[in-house]
Amino acid sequence: MALCSQTKQIVAYHIGKGSQEDCENFYYKIPEEYSDLKSYSDCNSCYQSVFSSMTHRCTSKKEGKTNHIERFNLTLRQKLSRLIRKTLSYSKSLENLEASLGIFVASLVALVPHLTMPMPKSSETSEAFDIE
Repeated sequence: MALCSQTKQIVAYHIGKGSQEDCENFYYKIPEEYSDLKSYSDCNSCYQSVFSSMTHRCTSKKEGKTNHIERFNLTLRQKLSRLIRKTLSYSKSLENLEASLGIFVASLVALVPHLTMPMPKSSETSEAFDIE
């Protein structure tokens, strides 16, 4: 999942197992407007091979660059029990998981930019989005 660091809106998301192929699919879902902006992620090796080293930086949790996405992930796990494996409502099929996550994201109106929240331009910010 990629969140804009200014608006905290979801920029893109992808459901997968964290493989190289999943990371590439996720990368292509990120809008072009965010391609020249800086991004931060945990130190997963697939991010380092897919994202440009000019704009992407691997950070530790101590640096605090990914705090808001970590908090958002916690909110997702609390609101969508399907994301927790050891529960009765665990999604056994990928289609069900995608549908429930899509409905949740749409309910947040996260994929549609608000008129009061303009998209950041590369000259306005040095931190565009965080990846988890």
